[in-house]
Amino acid sequence: MFNIRLVHTSLKIAWTGKNDGDGRDFDPSVFAQNTTKLLLEHESVIAFAGENKTSLQCDGAWSDKPNHALFMTVGDCFPIVLWNEKTSVFSLVHGGWRSLQRGILENACKLLSPTHAWIGFGLRSCCNTASDNAFAGNPTLAQYVTKERQGYRYDLVSYIKDVLTSYNVDTVNLNICTYCTESDYFSHRRSVHQKQKQDPRHLIAVWREV
Repeated sequence: MFNIRLVHTSLKIAWTGKNDGDGRDFDPSVFAQNTTKLLLEHESVIAFAGENKTSLQCDGAWSDKPNHALFMTVGDCFPIVLWNEKTSVFSLVHGGWRSLQRGILENACKLLSPTHAWIGFGLRSCCNTASDNAFAGNPTLAQYVTKERQGYRYDLVSYIKDVLTSYNVDTVNLNICTYCTESDYFSHRRSVHQKQKQDPRHLIAVWREV
């Protein structure tokens, strides 16, 4: 059964696990009357999700309406939920390396002034290695890449936490690596390494109940 967390008053986060099957087949209407799907583009846009918007082409969306779920499907990229405890505003952000490099988290913090954040599951530094340094031209993000004998190791969670701290956002970190936790989570990187025919995703949703 999917995981569900009450993070503040009536704000809830839910996500599917490996036992739920491919999250792309999961119906998010079980969470809320209205739903908006984020169609990910690996960019930095934060869009307003009106109640009549069933989908948006963006990597971040926000709403202030009850019974309205924002959702997306992810492999190893970090889902980030932001909210302001003094208002009804909440947001779902796709924390992939491309969107982070393009400043999506800073854009969300400037636009929404969140007081709290939740960092979900994803490819953590224990398993996030590559043969090249994708952040070589970005001095800020390059600080979170370590050169090793066989390539480079990325620590995106530390970057996410540091950005949120710079905006005085209190943060909860789920501290789960999708690659390590094979019994409970899918991983795009693991699917590639193991040459699996299927490459399932997790569905993640956030909504505010009435």
